[in-house]
Amino acid sequence: MGYSTQVILTDARKIKAIYGSKNLDYLNSLRYDEYEEYIVFLENRFDVSTGELSVKKLLENILNGDTGSQYTYLILQGQEKWARSALGTVYGYLFMDICYEFGKQINRNDDNWPMLPAHLDEIVTEYKAFFPIPFSDDWPHIFCVERHELDHYEKVFRDAILDRYPDEEDLIKDVDFIFGEARKSNLDLCFVNY
Repeated sequence: MGYSTQVILTDARKIKAIYGSKNLDYLNSLRYDEYEEYIVFLENRFDVSTGELSVKKLLENILNGDTGSQYTYLILQGQEKWARSALGTVYGYLFMDICYEFGKQINRNDDNWPMLPAHLDEIVTEYKAFFPIPFSDDWPHIFCVERHELDHYEKVFRDAILDRYPDEEDLIKDVDFIFGEARKSNLDLCFVNY
């Protein structure tokens, strides 16, 4: 699936408030031009030359609460199989960036070695975000945990690791640190495996 898991401590309430807010002023606070690199995921699957599909348009869709369009009329011939996943990839990275707007990456390792490296898809297989987005069939794998779910998912993570990797103490330390930081900060978690 992925190679690295980032853990973002963030505020789900603020993130949820953006979705459907129709507050297009939020676009001005974001430097969406920095996100234009994401267009590479779309340009080989969709006709982006029309201007109807862009990173800015996808951000507007989030603000308008309308992330359901699959832009099927813009899919290039022969790309039907991969187009939905490409759209999910871009929405996934935009979602991750929004989580960073209201939070920060956490890591217990001084050398920034990733926590739970590439193990997220072995712990949870579903994708879960703070608001509806289409998900990619591949990456980024996003799994969000709200404050009221911390106890439940800490147990899910611990049990999965102890079952698969009973001798990997560092993975359990990662879980303890991640969920402990969320509780201490009274914030939510976003796991991104890519």
